[in-house]
Amino acid sequence: MKLSLETSSANIIHSYEAGSVRIQQNSDQSELNPENRTGQMELVTLTTNFIITPELIIKDWLDNEPTIGVEDIERVIATQAEVILLGTGKSLSFPDSQVLQVCSQQKIGIEVMDTAAACRTYNILASEYRKVAAALIMI
Repeated sequence: MKLSLETSSANIIHSYEAGSVRIQQNSDQSELNPENRTGQMELVTLTTNFIITPELIIKDWLDNEPTIGVEDIERVIATQAEVILLGTGKSLSFPDSQVLQVCSQQKIGIEVMDTAAACRTYNILASEYRKVAAALIMI
């Protein structure tokens, strides 16, 4: 079987566990060391709720957890994703119908699932070069 090295510069979820998610991030996108950008991939650990797209990471996304309001989902919509994966923590919890309605009005698909499933699904869609955003509540 022929194997090839993945050369994508997209943000990919490396691993997740209770209280943290590790992301393989291109150092050119890093906010941590802007003067040290090398084009190399680096692992970044996040411990708060966040939004991830193949191009960016928005930290400290949801302050009023566990309630997801229209203003919270508008921050995700601003990423211009075609599909939003809403990871609701350890268990599945649907947001208010107004949140789903806002996405529908913008013609943006939204899938609600537990955070572990959202992490796995995000990686698949990102590897297919889809315009995806995952809004994740920590497990």
